[in-house]
Amino acid sequence: MGKVKNEPMAIDFSLRFIPEKLTPLYFTSVYQSLTSSQRLRYNQLHACYFCEQIIFFEQRLGRPVLTELIKKAPSDELKHLMSRFLQEENEHSAMFRRLLSLSAPDFYSKTDFFFIHPHKIWDKVLSWVVHRPRIFPMLIWLQLLQEERAMHFSKCFLAEGEILEPEYLASQKKHLSDEIDHIKWDHELIDWLWPSTPLWLRKVNAKIFCWMVVEFFYTPKRAAVLVAEHLVQEFPELETLLPQMRNEIMELSEDPIFLRSLYSDEIVPNSYKRLKCYPEFAKLTTLLPEFKYV
Repeated sequence: MGKVKNEPMAIDFSLRFIPEKLTPLYFTSVYQSLTSSQRLRYNQLHACYFCEQIIFFEQRLGRPVLTELIKKAPSDELKHLMSRFLQEENEHSAMFRRLLSLSAPDFYSKTDFFFIHPHKIWDKVLSWVVHRPRIFPMLIWLQLLQEERAMHFSKCFLAEGEILEPEYLASQKKHLSDEIDHIKWDHELIDWLWPSTPLWLRKVNAKIFCWMVVEFFYTPKRAAVLVAEHLVQEFPELETLLPQMRNEIMELSEDPIFLRSLYSDEIVPNSYKRLKCYPEFAKLTTLLPEFKYV
């Protein structure tokens, strides 16, 4: 991937930043009560949160995991692969940081995260875990699942390219082009790490993996509600609708249509196929749509 260009970009605030179907409020009844301008602004705010998620995942999880694994790589070829992987993840984060700083400079002048606020205890636990990928190889499974999902989301951007903000579309085109290789490399890392992990530790890792997917990478929770709350700050006339927004966002955890928009055989086929090869992940049958361990 080439260096991020230094020339200034212009963000077109008259356009959506992200496909509507990638925003949780779109799946609620209260969404129909919003005006077109309110829907547009919600879309833009959620797109900022969407970019934050990518940066958080790549920098707080992917970067330390790859950095540690490079030290332990069993071959120069794998070390080179992971070094390139790490470089591209850092470049992605820089690309999305720049996009955020242009979209909402008041939000991101001093931080990468306006909507994401991990609890201090869990943040410390995560920091400890990601620096020990040989003990927690489930981190590579998590990386595979999320990067394949990100690739699907990028394709959703491309499918609506004519009506989306050009800079957001361009960032997703680049993200997609690199994620194809990243998924292939994740498979290589799994082939190295998972079979060499004792069965008892694989079972422990699988339980942690299932918990992390549900807690951090599944149904909307704290940050998704913060996006709605900020929308109300910008449109005070929506104050009476805020309780309904909160409730309906949280109720999406029981909405099968919404859940299938996050994970399914169509969205993460390679991850599902690989996970089904190991009985320690059988619990995912009760957690993820269309995942059937046989």
